[in-house]
Amino acid sequence: MLFLVFSGHYGQRQRFNTSYVKKIVKFSLLLMFLSVLSRSLSDARRLKMPKPSSKNAKKSEASEPKESSTADAIAENKNGNIVLSIQAKPGAKQNNIVDISSEGIGVQINAPPVEGEANTELVKFLSKVLGIRKSDLNLDKGSRSRKKVIVIEKSAISIDEVRKKINEEIARN
Repeated sequence: MLFLVFSGHYGQRQRFNTSYVKKIVKFSLLLMFLSVLSRSLSDARRLKMPKPSSKNAKKSEASEPKESSTADAIAENKNGNIVLSIQAKPGAKQNNIVDISSEGIGVQINAPPVEGEANTELVKFLSKVLGIRKSDLNLDKGSRSRKKVIVIEKSAISIDEVRKKINEEIARN
């Protein structure tokens, strides 16, 4: 059996079995492997690979006619409040409504996306365009995302007026 010899405290010699050293080396290799594995898992989570969809889902989507894009972006919830799906584009030269698509209403905001500045500017701009008070608008979802959901109180304006005023603003630009 092999022994490793090293000097300990006060010049005393101590002996260690090589099997003990081998266990320490195996343990350190295991720790290194686990750290590499955890890094690769966190990288995989960051990529967010899309889930494969079934063939049946694609067929049902193709058979159903799509509604107009404004219906997807401007809707009414079960409480009767108006819900706007917004695609915010902060850091623009000026506030502007660009388009309406199935993903939402494209709004350029003249404010950086820092500390909620773009969110407050968005609410201020939409209240001006729709001609309602800022307190009637509420940022429901997406405070840190470009995809936002804004809820308008049902007593403030009708859904037809919202569609009309947003389309007028798009036509102006």
